[in-house]
Amino acid sequence: MYLKRLEIQGFKSFVDRLQLTFGPGIAVIVGPNGSGKSNIADAIRWALGEQSAKSLRGNKMEDVIFAGSEKRRPVGMAEVSMTLDNSTGLLPLEFQEVTVTRRVFRSGEGEYFINKTPCRLKDVLDLFADTGLGREAMTIIGQGKVEEVLNARPEERRALLEETAGIIKYRNRKKEALRKLDETQHHLERLGVLTSEIRRQLEPLAAEAEQASHYQKLRSELDELELQVMLRQLRGIEQKIRQVREANENLRRELQEQETTGASMEAALQASRLEQRRAEEAVQECQRRLLEWSTQLERTEGQIGVAEEKRTSLSQQDTRLRAEIAELEKKQEDLQDRHFREEQQHQQLLQRVKEQTQILDEQQRELAAAEKALREHEAGLEQGKRRMFDLVSNLSACRNEIKQLNQQKRNLEAKSARLLDRRTSLLAEAEEGQKRKEEWQRVLTRQGRDVEDLLLRMEDMQRQRGEKELTMADWRRRVREGDEQLQAARSRFLVLEEMEREKEGYFHGVRAVLRAKAQGHPACVGVCGVVADVVEVPAKLETAVEVALGAAVQDVITETDDAARRAIQYLKESGTGRATFLPLSVLRPRELPGAARNVLKAPGVIGVAADLVQAAERYMPAVRFLLGGILVVEDIRTAVQLARQTGYTVKMVTLDGDVINPGGSLTGGTYRKKGTNLLGRNREIKELQLTVARTEQQIAEDREQLESLEREWRSDGELIERLQAERQQLLVELTGAEKELLRVQDTLSHLQDSIRVLDLEDEEVGREMAGLRSRCQALHQQATQMAQEEERLNREMGVDQERGRLLQGRYTAVAGAVTEAKVALARVQQEEVGIRGGLERFYLQRAEYSREVTGKREELKAIEASQRQIEANLGALRQDIARVVQEKEKYRLQMEESQITLERVREQAGDMENRVKEVLRRVTGIREQLHQKEVEQARMDADMENGTRSLKEKYGLTIQEALTQHSDATPVPGAGARIRYLQKEIAAMGPVNLGAISEYRRLKERFEFLSGQRQDLEQARETLLEVIREVDSVMQQRFAATFKAVADAFTSVFKTLFGGGYAELYLSEPENLLETGIEIVAQPPGKKLQHLSLLSGGERALTATALLFAILQTRPSPFCVLDEIEASLDEANVERFAQFLRDLAGDTQFVVISHRQGTMEVADVLYGVTMEEPGVSKLVAVQLTDMVDRVS
Repeated sequence: MYLKRLEIQGFKSFVDRLQLTFGPGIAVIVGPNGSGKSNIADAIRWALGEQSAKSLRGNKMEDVIFAGSEKRRPVGMAEVSMTLDNSTGLLPLEFQEVTVTRRVFRSGEGEYFINKTPCRLKDVLDLFADTGLGREAMTIIGQGKVEEVLNARPEERRALLEETAGIIKYRNRKKEALRKLDETQHHLERLGVLTSEIRRQLEPLAAEAEQASHYQKLRSELDELELQVMLRQLRGIEQKIRQVREANENLRRELQEQETTGASMEAALQASRLEQRRAEEAVQECQRRLLEWSTQLERTEGQIGVAEEKRTSLSQQDTRLRAEIAELEKKQEDLQDRHFREEQQHQQLLQRVKEQTQILDEQQRELAAAEKALREHEAGLEQGKRRMFDLVSNLSACRNEIKQLNQQKRNLEAKSARLLDRRTSLLAEAEEGQKRKEEWQRVLTRQGRDVEDLLLRMEDMQRQRGEKELTMADWRRRVREGDEQLQAARSRFLVLEEMEREKEGYFHGVRAVLRAKAQGHPACVGVCGVVADVVEVPAKLETAVEVALGAAVQDVITETDDAARRAIQYLKESGTGRATFLPLSVLRPRELPGAARNVLKAPGVIGVAADLVQAAERYMPAVRFLLGGILVVEDIRTAVQLARQTGYTVKMVTLDGDVINPGGSLTGGTYRKKGTNLLGRNREIKELQLTVARTEQQIAEDREQLESLEREWRSDGELIERLQAERQQLLVELTGAEKELLRVQDTLSHLQDSIRVLDLEDEEVGREMAGLRSRCQALHQQATQMAQEEERLNREMGVDQERGRLLQGRYTAVAGAVTEAKVALARVQQEEVGIRGGLERFYLQRAEYSREVTGKREELKAIEASQRQIEANLGALRQDIARVVQEKEKYRLQMEESQITLERVREQAGDMENRVKEVLRRVTGIREQLHQKEVEQARMDADMENGTRSLKEKYGLTIQEALTQHSDATPVPGAGARIRYLQKEIAAMGPVNLGAISEYRRLKERFEFLSGQRQDLEQARETLLEVIREVDSVMQQRFAATFKAVADAFTSVFKTLFGGGYAELYLSEPENLLETGIEIVAQPPGKKLQHLSLLSGGERALTATALLFAILQTRPSPFCVLDEIEASLDEANVERFAQFLRDLAGDTQFVVISHRQGTMEVADVLYGVTMEEPGVSKLVAVQLTDMVDRVS
């Protein structure tokens, strides 16, 4: 399988759609910096499913879309399609070619396609899984990957081999298992707390459930007796209601008769009012018409005023236009006079132009004759100059050769002097070399001592570093223990907080009321909370107070008894259970009997329970109601003695939870308390908050101390590495000094040979000087002859030049006359053009004046017509005014008559209205009587309804059902006494938790369920631990095998890339394969084995490249993209790199982005990326294998 085709559109700088075709082998992409080469590697990375915008050199994924340039607008979508050859069937699809496409829109939406079929990112990742092309494979290697290998710590370098070994998925699986293990442990701890809390609640709840059953029996008998009494009362109320209804019917009949009379009189009154409204409408109509005619009069008078103003304005316009016409006619006369004068001037100028043209023609013929004579003379003079030039050239060549020979003589003299200086210098250098030899010997001795000192210092630093490691281990253990304590406290805090939030341990009815209150339900307005929330109890008294309160610890405190009644009604309607309420407005505090107060100061008495707890002042009535009559003592022995003294009239509770009840009964035994009770829950939550805060602070301080030690430890390590590097540098300098000493000795030998050579060169210089002197003498004779010939030619040329100056003077004079004639002609022609333009302007202006005069005369005619129309309109308007005045007076008289009629009708309506009011007073009296009776009936109905509602609320029966069921019931003798007895018995029982029965059953079921859940979680924890052990085993095996394969490949690849040498990978902690780091040591040819950090920049880069290639050999990828990873290599290393790349190309297809010539030489296909247009990349392709075939 290989990358067959890559299509890009709108991705970064590739705005236009382009297609790159690849084949097996090596494809190289070249181009200048900033042209967009690396964008191709980013496109492949993106198409493979990369989700990190930073890895694509952006801030967000939309940054990969072309953002526009100076000439291009931004685009809205980026798309990359990658086509793979699947003829080998490596990809799990039944296609020979597989195309993966990825799109992203500027809105942030993305799409994936496989062979043009929409899919998910997960589908793309699954497609490439285990093919060597995933995000974990070595598919794309850039300079960043090389830098990552160079700068990575041993632990970070391990990640490369984990990717190669394919254990990343196992490590992720282990992380997931550890996360689930933590969650399971947390759930186990929470279940432990919950089961302990529920077990503690079950024992007292069983006693409460038994008490509630006895209470229900007494309550049932009491309800039956109270029902019989209530039915007798309801029958009496029903008889009274029938009597009141008969009286109401009589009053209603009388009221109906009076209302009928009032209705007839009301109809007559309405008729009178109708007549009154008609009269008022007639008056209003007259007023409206009168207003209309008044308005018409004002409007007509205004129109007359406007017409007169317009007539005045037209008169003024007529006068103005006549004046303007007269002025225009005068301008026309002046214009005609100016035109006659300009026409005469134009004729004169045409005659002058003709004369100047004749003069110019004569002077141009004379200029042509002078120019011909001058050209003939210049031709003869040019021939003489050529002869003179040849002579001067030969003379100059002769003189130049003389200068060259003289220069050669000086050069030879200078060379002789230099040879002498060089011989002297070489002798001085030999003496200086001897001194340097002695100096290097001293340096070797001193550096040897420095190396020994560094070794001693390094040993001391390593000993101190080992001591710090032991100290750091102690601090890590302390931090780990603190984390465990903090985790336990947090878990306990979260469990208690959740229990308090969910009101775990409270009865159903109590929880329902508290939830409704939290949600703002109107039925729970006035609910303050439960007793356990408002009472604060010292820790040592929690058991005593909890036993003393019993189920009352869950009693709900309300502001008033109405609030309690609404909450009870809510519980009934919602069917969520029962609860006991303590209305603060009606509670009466309980106190100790007089005899019991005498024992408060007795030994062993702690105090009254109400005085030993704390609560807000507003809640104290409830506290004293529940605890005001209970004594808290130290132990059961003290309680028995005090009970005898008080005659067993006071309830006493010991610190251990034993109870002596009034009457002498005792309750006691072992009080199990494995969890936090309701009273102590809030206290423990607050204490846990403080514990967590203190523990976090202590852990932070311990971590800070540990980090300080780690910084010192790392600093010591860096210092040791610097000392090691310094020692290595001293060894290198020592070797250099030895080489320098040998070099000085070789230099001395070479100096003696050079002196002998210098003597031979000096003899050769003497022979060359003699030849130069004879040649200079011959050249001087030849130069003298040429100078004489030059003097003769100069004299002949002087005569010819004088004649040429005369001819040139005559030609210049004639040319000047021609120029003056041309200037004069042009001046006259310009004057003629100006006069001709003035004549044209005259004709235009004369036509303009004529048009203006005609227009103004037409405008004058229109004004005269308007004046005539205005006069006619004024006459018509004056006639309208007289008609309007007459109509206005007519309607004024009609309005006076309508007002008189209106007054008469109003008097009649007033009399009728008084009679209607009298009838209404009688109706009102009857209604008041009827209302009183209805109120009495409503009161009885309310009593009946309250009785019925009480019947429904208490017994769940309607009155008809109750009468039917108890129709044959006979009155029970002494029912009242029996009711009072039962009420007394129930009251003596104190607060009874009726929900204890269902709550006990619910808690028992929940306890059994949670116990089963806990067993399941413990089994799940064991399963997870087994999975983690299996994953660790697989990871160790795979890592060990992969490390050995990569280490062997690394050694081989290193020798190939460096042309020799040795390199090795070793584990920093071989005994810990799951966490060990990976160290690199290398020995380039001619050097010692040393750490990666001590190599030169180029050696480090080539070593890192060798490691990446070794990984690629171990786990080959179908194709690999290399992005300028050889940029820091020299030419020799680039050639070895390129050759190694050619060897690997048989198994892996390579796409290489490069600037280096050596890499380009091994390419099968060469792509060039350019940026002819700023911000837009273009592509040029060359098939190198085809070109080689054509050349051969």
